[in-house]
Amino acid sequence: MPRTTIHFLAAYKVNPNAGIDFHVGNIAPDTIRNENQKISFHFRDVTDRQQALNEFALKVNSQNEYLKGIILHLFVDWKWDTTILPQFVEKHGDNWKQKYDEETLLVAIYAFRSNEWICEILKQMEVWDTSGYVETDYITAKEIGYFVKGWRKGLQSSKQREISTEFSPPVIERFMNDTIQEFKEWYSSLIFI
Repeated sequence: MPRTTIHFLAAYKVNPNAGIDFHVGNIAPDTIRNENQKISFHFRDVTDRQQALNEFALKVNSQNEYLKGIILHLFVDWKWDTTILPQFVEKHGDNWKQKYDEETLLVAIYAFRSNEWICEILKQMEVWDTSGYVETDYITAKEIGYFVKGWRKGLQSSKQREISTEFSPPVIERFMNDTIQEFKEWYSSLIFI
């Protein structure tokens, strides 16, 4: 459960020239408001999350950029939840959640301020024509629109200037490099099955 900015960074690493449908799909799972539906959509409620992700990726149209973005999102969350998050929880114990929220917010703000292209993509998302949208469980084009507008305003209005001590830029960069390499290998192996 990384912040949305992590997904922007991941999408950019996968394809710096990706179209807006890919970027929208890549943040779409975070627009689900109902917590139980969000858990279900992210496969956090299954015993074999990798298998569930494989099955989802194989059943959707691999030519649709919006759906490819969703697949990337789910993959990045799975990797974050099985690498970064458990280490953080172990370090901070039972009261990890508040510290986690604070630190990941710092990462989101820092990434937003350090990458001007994120703001440009958000502006494109605000006028997205939804032609690439494909209906999936729990995600609506309308909710995506609300989410994008609120998220950009929140980041732009933030006064935070510090950098996360828990998730420093080198930690995030290493996670991104490893995860995107794994994603590319995993995804290319799936589409050739």
